[in-house]
Parts: sequence; C-alpha cells; structure tokens
Amino acid sequence: MDKKWLLIGAVVAAIAWGGTALYQSLRTGTPRGTGDERQQVASSPSTTSPTTMKFTSSAFAQNQSMPPAYTCDGDNVSPSLTISDVPADLEARVKSFALIVDDPDAASGTWVHWVIWNIDPNVRTIESGSVPIGVAGITAWSVSLAVQGTTSFGATNWGGPCPPSGTHRYFFKLYALDTVLNLPTTTNKDGLLDAINSHILAQTELIGLYQRAK
Repeated sequence: MDKKWLLIGAVVAAIAWGGTALYQSLRTGTPRGTGDERQQVASSPSTTSPTTMKFTSSAFAQNQSMPPAYTCDGDNVSPSLTISDVPADLEARVKSFALIVDDPDAASGTWVHWVIWNIDPNVRTIESGSVPIGVAGITAWSVSLAVQGTTSFGATNWGGPCPPSGTHRYFFKLYALDTVLNLPTTTNKDGLLDAINSHILAQTELIGLYQRAK
C-alpha cells in the first residue's frame, strides 16, 4: 500500500511541475528549452543546400593571398568571380544572388568592402572590375546592372583591401535568394542581411588574404 501511495504522489508531483513550467512559458512568452535554442532557430537562414554551391576566383585560391591589383596598392578593382554547382533542384527557385565582401580582422570592427544584390540568377561569371548583370537582364535598349549598397567606405562600389598592418581575411559571401529585393542604395550590410534573412536558398563563401608590403 505504501508503494502505491508513493507512486501516486510521484505522478501528481510530475504533473504539477509540468503545469508550472507550461504556465511560466505562456506567461513570459519564452518557449520551453534554452534561450540558445530559440536564438538558433530564429537566426538560422532557410538554406536548402548551403555547401554544394561554389564561389571561386581565377585571381586567387581559397585562403590564399589576393594580388595587389585588387587592393589599394594596385588598381583597386574587384577580382573576377565564378559561381558554380548551383543545386539543380534550386536553379528554378533562385530569383537573384546577393554578395557581401567584408574583413572581420579590421581593428575598428568588421569592415565592409562590397554590398551588392539583385544579381541575375543566370550570372555565373562576374568579370574583374565590373558590376554584374541585374535581374532585368539585357534588352535591345538597355543593360540592367545589379544594385550596389553602401560600404564602410561610405561608397556604393568595390573598395579594395588596405589593411594597416598584418594579414587580414576577406570573406566573399554569396547568397542565392528566392526573391528580388527593393532596397535603396543607402542599404548597408546589416540592412541587406535583414532583408534576405528568410529568403536564403543556398550560400557559400570564398576567403582571400592580404598583407601590404612593408
């Protein structure tokens, strides 16, 4: 009999604990589980194939040094870039590409060198020193170019690496999106990331290095 009452008591206690937890969840608006879990879900992009798409450059290999021509020590033009291996199941869904180039090693915080969006989904090569074709493409009367946003230089174009000291990393981040964006050119990196947060189908990155000659 004692065991029976002990078992009943344990069941009642478990139900009471569960009810209290549920009440606290409803009262505070916090889902059960850790805050980290909630943050992870909220910040996770809607990527389908984040690792199969490739982004490369004929000017430098992954994690290798960028030639001075693409920096403040040279012509300060963007390097040639190539998009490849876009998953076949995504190609029809991709409406545009977006690109962010930044340097997380800058002393003042991440420095943004290029922000660009509404790149035509059929683009596979971005020529050196050029702005890629935009989503409207080429017609008999005009050429539509992708839209460039505002960088840490305060400009709306490519700004090459120019680290004051040491070797810095430059992340070329490419996003395949399921939408076309309507943003002003004053939009910066953070604004672009906010706009594409729930529209990312796939993403990839290329990393280049640069250190100025002494």
